[in-house]
Amino acid sequence: MYKTGLSYALRNIFRTPVRSFFTLFSIAMIVSMYTILTLIANSFTEQVSHAIEAGDIDLIVQSRYAATPLSSAIGEELVRKVASDPDIKSAHSIVLGKKRLPDHSIVFLFGFSDFTKTAGKLGITMVEGERYRPDHRELIIAKRLMENKHLKIGDELKISRGDPYRITGDYNSWVSFFNSSIILNLEAAREVLHKPGKTNMLFLTLKNPAKLQEVMERINKEYDDITAVKSRDFTSTLGALKNLFYLSDIIAAIALIVASAILINTFLMAINERKKEIGILNAIGWSSSMIVTVFVIESLVLTLTGGLLGLLVSYGILKYIRFAYNDIGFYLPQNLDMHLFGTTLFMCIVIAAFSAFFPAFYASRITIAKALRDG
Repeated sequence: MYKTGLSYALRNIFRTPVRSFFTLFSIAMIVSMYTILTLIANSFTEQVSHAIEAGDIDLIVQSRYAATPLSSAIGEELVRKVASDPDIKSAHSIVLGKKRLPDHSIVFLFGFSDFTKTAGKLGITMVEGERYRPDHRELIIAKRLMENKHLKIGDELKISRGDPYRITGDYNSWVSFFNSSIILNLEAAREVLHKPGKTNMLFLTLKNPAKLQEVMERINKEYDDITAVKSRDFTSTLGALKNLFYLSDIIAAIALIVASAILINTFLMAINERKKEIGILNAIGWSSSMIVTVFVIESLVLTLTGGLLGLLVSYGILKYIRFAYNDIGFYLPQNLDMHLFGTTLFMCIVIAAFSAFFPAFYASRITIAKALRDG
């Protein structure tokens, strides 16, 4: 029965190629939009979490009322007080911000208090050249960014007023947003980003990780202007990231509704055109379940094909954005997310089942007399 149903469903799809094409196109675009947004949100979370976990970072400190690390500002005196806590093994300051380059593209700029130790924690490795010297106007730049900008080691790059900075080396990282970034020493970054004496984030490693909860509570109680969070909870404090997840959920719901509406409309038109045919099938012995099966199979073929096309389109778009737009590239995933692949196909199956139910039920209720009369 299923082989017959599949053959009949495929014949119906190819019977109206224009309608089938626009149905597939609509589903593909909806799936593509959902996939891109979900990949960006998931990728950013996974990369930050992986960097923090791999870097042996126990606590992350930022301004208490800062919405994101970009708006956080911790004074040097407060940094020294926190770092002097007897339970703190090491404290590393990070300054970060966005900067517009002469070609008007936007990149992330980072300043580290200790490049060697912080870079190791964040998966940054030198590829060519050497790291900058703190007492010179020097910087290192992500290899991918340098290739996109057609720069090379030894070139000068103007990132602020005054003399340009010399590129002394390039680096790679398995954290995507670092591959669209520039790294300076801490004081130079503060000068370029106009944050004198300020630190955006403080990474803390404890002497005894068993005291994590105790130290976190003590910092949050003693200092009114900063807040410490466990590294594993850090991504949940990022407001912009939460908005991405909320938007992703909203788009997923809209995708289900719109795709279902498109398929329901497609099948209702098809049923009205095939009333006589459905009546003949009833007359030759097709049961209601066989007619329902045909429409369910047709719906599955359309949605799964459209879903696969949407996934291919989304990965193509992401690949293009990753290499063409550095100011967006740091949010994008490095590799394909097979879990999302399965989730998207499951979403397509749900859309197919939901969309086919009502039209198929309606078709199965058409009597032979009504089909012949209306046909």
